[in-house]
Amino acid sequence: MYPVHLLTGTGIIPLNGGAVGLREWPAFFDGFEQSHAWDHESGVFRETVPTGPQQGEMNLVVKGRGVKRAVADVLSALRWGEDGFEIQVTSHGGARRLPVRLLETGQVQWYPEPTHANLAEVPLRVEWATPVWLGETVTRKVTGVSGQVDIPYGGDIPAWPVLNSSGSNTIRLRESDEVLALNGTFKIFTDPNERGVFTPDGKPHVSTVVPFWASPPRLVPGGMRMFLNVPSNASLTVTVTEKWSRAWL
Repeated sequence: MYPVHLLTGTGIIPLNGGAVGLREWPAFFDGFEQSHAWDHESGVFRETVPTGPQQGEMNLVVKGRGVKRAVADVLSALRWGEDGFEIQVTSHGGARRLPVRLLETGQVQWYPEPTHANLAEVPLRVEWATPVWLGETVTRKVTGVSGQVDIPYGGDIPAWPVLNSSGSNTIRLRESDEVLALNGTFKIFTDPNERGVFTPDGKPHVSTVVPFWASPPRLVPGGMRMFLNVPSNASLTVTVTEKWSRAWL
């Protein structure tokens, strides 16, 4: 049995002494289909991004003295989680998790037999909105820099960072990007789905608009490359959650 954690909004599902794992690694743990993304800076298809499919199957194994209660607890938690749940595995690169939602469950198999079972196998079909495994969230504070700056990043899929700017700074995610110039203390969301500049109290800074940055920072070995001008009397904090194409590499 391969170890795995199932997390809902309240944390790891408690099993009262039982244990959860997988009989075998599901196919989607080994990666999602990939397609090449258009690189606006160089005018060629360069980096790869994950595509479908959006569903997968996994055979959950539950074992322990109170296996029937544990199975009931797991299924109850997964079925009633309004925001879905996360599959979390740990590899040499740290914990990685995939947010999913339960679609259906198959027939539970009890071993050695239903009356005196101490192990159960539960087939699950799940779906995910985004075919990306999430890794560690890393933060780096930079000051006294001008030009290209490599931010530590371990993922193999480009990610949109969140920035906290203090002082007079200029920011570009890629060298050819339009510059965002800031003077003051602001939080910047670069992801197109939530892009904006906000004041420390969380209000939109309506007089400042984030440029149309078409792509997240380019990946380089061990990091992501940005183009910054942050004087020594200012600072910029870069926070990004690693994105992975597989549960492990």
